[in-house]
Amino acid sequence: MNVQFINPDQCQRALAICWAAKVPLNIVGTPGVGKTSAVEQFVARIRKNMPDFSFWPCILAMKGVEDFGLPSPSKTGLAYLFPDDMPIGKPDAKGLLFLDEWDRCPDPAVQNAAMQLTLGGHFHGTEMSKDVYTVLAMNGTSDIHTSPVSEAARTRMVHLYVGTSAAGYWPSWNEWANDAGVQPELAGFVNSRNDLFRKEEEYEELSAFNPRTGGTILSKLLYSIEASKIRTDDIELPLIAGAIGTGAAVEFIAYRKIWKDLPDIDNILRNPDTAPVPDVAGIFYALGMALSRKLDGNGTAKKILTYVKRWPEEPSAFCVGILRARQPNIVTLKEYEKWANIAL
Repeated sequence: MNVQFINPDQCQRALAICWAAKVPLNIVGTPGVGKTSAVEQFVARIRKNMPDFSFWPCILAMKGVEDFGLPSPSKTGLAYLFPDDMPIGKPDAKGLLFLDEWDRCPDPAVQNAAMQLTLGGHFHGTEMSKDVYTVLAMNGTSDIHTSPVSEAARTRMVHLYVGTSAAGYWPSWNEWANDAGVQPELAGFVNSRNDLFRKEEEYEELSAFNPRTGGTILSKLLYSIEASKIRTDDIELPLIAGAIGTGAAVEFIAYRKIWKDLPDIDNILRNPDTAPVPDVAGIFYALGMALSRKLDGNGTAKKILTYVKRWPEEPSAFCVGILRARQPNIVTLKEYEKWANIAL
């Protein structure tokens, strides 16, 4: 399935969502498509409210592993001397570390060092400040002379694809051109003849659906999207797809719409004998999770057991299994016995 392309303006808003969620981000796009500009403009916007927000751009293709920290003898063994152009070993640092050309590292050790900073926030045991957010960028399979990255690394972050084929790309480019003072005749030529551009915007999808991306990463993203005051309707799919893949994202969004139309949880607990039962098989599992989080004693457990005994056997057993794990004494209830007689 094709990746979800976004334009530079959408990239800035997606950056804000990932930054708030503290989810590592990798921006993918052909050379010159606007990845770096989107990051720079995001930082400029943050600085309007946080003037002390720093920016550390780093081109990994020009780095050796020693550029991240040079070992030096100390009284207790080895200590590392860290460069001034990176926030390693600076406990009060606050800002964005931008590691560009991730897939052009000349040495696999450089890519590993970048991973330590991105995923663990440390280098050889020296922690980066929790107020430093790391963003990666790469050209991906759209360009030659690039190196693959491991699945272990890819499934620990969100991947966003910036491309000229994204809706709104050229209006976004025009806004940048005006701000950058690009000559009107040049901007006009670009708009009228962008068919002349070299375009290799076909990518292998980097994200994958697994327990980590489907649990930790996507959960953080959803909380950030729901809490955001910026527009997210046009970037929700690219963000979710960037975490779990386009196919899984499309299904999850459809699943979520069904979930929002489900019977009210409080109504279920008030009327467990008569509250409507869903007619979509897969949604029972989400409803079971939601009901289990309402447990506050045997009174609530009785109501949930009364309701789920009306469900199909498999999701009913799933829900009761969660209830039993959270509150083992439900097996002593008459409602549990009635459920078991039906289930067995």
